[in-house]
Amino acid sequence: MALMNTLMIGQLNETSIAAVGIANQFVFIFIIIQFGIHSGVAIFTAQY
Repeated sequence: MALMNTLMIGQLNETSIAAVGIANQFVFIFIIIQFGIHSGVAIFTAQY
């Protein structure tokens, strides 16, 4: 997703590319948090 966004926005100015980079960082952090939550739920489910 990040690569495609960068390629599509790459035709615009540097500010747009920087904004896409910042948005991708937030998306990445959100995905990491979701992975942690789901892994924890899977571990607890497997124990019981």
